[in-house]
Amino acid sequence: MTGIVIDASVILSWSRAMALFLLGIFALLSCGCTKREPIVVIDDWWNVDFAKNGCARRAGSGDPCIGDPVVEVRDFEAQLRTFFASDPLCHGVALADYGGPKQVASEAASQADTSKADWQLMFDFNVGESSQSWTMVHQAQTSSGKGYPKEVVHTVCAVVRQTGGSLAN
Repeated sequence: MTGIVIDASVILSWSRAMALFLLGIFALLSCGCTKREPIVVIDDWWNVDFAKNGCARRAGSGDPCIGDPVVEVRDFEAQLRTFFASDPLCHGVALADYGGPKQVASEAASQADTSKADWQLMFDFNVGESSQSWTMVHQAQTSSGKGYPKEVVHTVCAVVRQTGGSLAN
């Protein structure tokens, strides 16, 4: 009886080659599909500077600020972070801080590219007010509003995730 004789080393070489091929395909597909989360960068440097300058102007007109502008800004930003972490609409969005050129940036802030896919969030912070005016810049587009931390976070995440309507230019 004649039969086909298959060398076991050929089968082993073929299965090893096939496994490497499939592993390579998987690696290519998984690397190409990974999309980085959009990053919203809170511009603490701007926020603190704006609040300090506002207090200086008020002091010059005889209506000085009662509180410390830096403490109030940081408290507002801390509330933003709390609401950001608990708002389901913010899932898939990263929040980072920018403290200025002399501060060590967080990893997320370092990765942010506000000229392309990421967002910059600034407050025209008025000391003594619980609702603040804000502006968010993304490429050449801006969004703005006024609100309490919870409202601001919800709106910012809706804009970033594009869950609202489309804006036509």
